[in-house]
Amino acid sequence: ILAYALLVPTGQTAGMLGISPASSNYEFHQLDTRSGQSRLIAKFEFDSPFWYPASLTFAADGSRIYALSKTRHSPLLGGLFYGSSLHEFAPNNGELVAKHRLDRDLVGEVEALHALSSGRLVGIAERYALVEVDPSNGALTVLNKVPFDSGSWSADTFTVDPTETRAFAIMRGNRVILVGKIPYGNTLYAFDLADGEIVSTKLLGYPKDRAIEALHALSPDRLVGITDKHELIEILPSTGEVRVISKVNFDSGYWHPGSFTVSPDGRRAYAMSKTHYAPDLGKTLFGNTLHEFDLSDGSLLSTHRVKKIGVGGFEAMARVPLAWEKRHTDRTNLEMD
Repeated sequence: ILAYALLVPTGQTAGMLGISPASSNYEFHQLDTRSGQSRLIAKFEFDSPFWYPASLTFAADGSRIYALSKTRHSPLLGGLFYGSSLHEFAPNNGELVAKHRLDRDLVGEVEALHALSSGRLVGIAERYALVEVDPSNGALTVLNKVPFDSGSWSADTFTVDPTETRAFAIMRGNRVILVGKIPYGNTLYAFDLADGEIVSTKLLGYPKDRAIEALHALSPDRLVGITDKHELIEILPSTGEVRVISKVNFDSGYWHPGSFTVSPDGRRAYAMSKTHYAPDLGKTLFGNTLHEFDLSDGSLLSTHRVKKIGVGGFEAMARVPLAWEKRHTDRTNLEMD
């Protein structure tokens, strides 16, 4: 299962929200990014043992946290678990405020979400759609449906630029290239958030056999991300040009794509390494370390091993809005567990 964590740094670094695997339930934590120390706030559960890490998002005013559970068949756990529910939490105590089951029959399950300053939730659904979710009742509106029937979204690449004019996501095409199918490789879709229209599609200038696992929009004209080869990259949406900034060296050699996030000033990026058992080595490679990078040159600024929470590292992180952080400045000097 999983555990929540609220990352609350001080000084110039923006706060974040995170989720991590745990043993039997979910845990809501605060975490100081300067030291990696954590503090348990509350325990809770989703309606399914599974969830979508790319759905973790904080309301712009800091009043709510949203995340989506996932429908999945698990013989190990005893069968089919129905999810596709929007969970709304209070950030102060982790209390479940509301839960709404989304319509899975419309465009499949929603895999990623982003909360806009207007209160709207926008996201991407598995059947090639840009959608809007009403947080008050879970009603689903299809803003646009991509006219292809091959490939799949890389959910952790869904991102909205700070001006909230554009949304971006990468679709990975199948290896077999057919007429009317999505090209094999990484295709970047740019959507106009005013009406949901597709502004552009670009087959990115990046090796087709490599995947871009996570993205963050710094502006409508500049994206940064990390690939499956652990390269920190910059993308220009207007041309599809990809520039490798640097190689990322995670301490365990593995990472959680859902943990990729960027500071408000666009100068630093953060990502959490993953604890992984390597059968060929006969040992566990320990991660659960918060890595901080300089986006100008990709240099590693700091690492903080987070106290073991549950059974793994943070699978997803989202930036805490400044409105919430300002209301809770007295909580930054925490008595850590």
